Amino acid sequence: MTSNAVIFDMDRTLVDNMDYHRKSWYTFYKKYKTHINKECFKRNTPGTMKEILSAYFKHPLSSNDITNLSEEKEGLYRALYADHLKPISGLTSFLQVLNSKNVPIALATMGQKPNIDSILDGLHIRHYFDIILGAEDIEKGKPNPEIFLKASDQVQPDKCLVIEDSFSGILAGKRANMNVIGITTSHSSEHLLNKGASTTIDTYSIKYQRTILNLLQID
Repeated sequence: MTSNAVIFDMDRTLVDNMDYHRKSWYTFYKKYKTHINKECFKRNTPGTMKEILSAYFKHPLSSNDITNLSEEKEGLYRALYADHLKPISGLTSFLQVLNSKNVPIALATMGQKPNIDSILDGLHIRHYFDIILGAEDIEKGKPNPEIFLKASDQVQPDKCLVIEDSFSGILAGKRANMNVIGITTSHSSEHLLNKGASTTIDTYSIKYQRTILNLLQID
């Protein structure tokens, strides 16, 4: 399958930030006296914030509850991560390469707008992205393919190459009929391949840039 556009996830794909998300979730749930452990965290974290919060809280949440709790949790995360922000190795140079070759670039993340802003503006990479989509732009989170299909608005889905770290993201990409590369910030290469990734990368170093450009059929 060849591709001519690239769609990036954000968390653990542009930046390796999950430790800070995890710490903020633990702090958040400790405050609300809601039990959480490592396996529970893995199982219930994928999806929109509404889907995640509904999985933990045992009583119905109003739209206002969801908004307020989401803002509180993500504020904790941004405060924890602010002094540690950095791109995954080679990311900026790879974005420059894609841009120089006129490859359309999209961001499709379950992160909310303030988180997106903190990453893209903090790393000064916003201008590389032709399309930016976050949690507010969709109804259903990954593994539903909605966000990837929206990101491919100007490109046929089967011409898109997705870069993802998570099992739910890989599944969403495959359901959108897209070629998916797994990045090993969360899972081993073996596990990512078993979940449907066509190949894997560890970083965006020159070695792995060549891997991606070969899938794009770009010299």
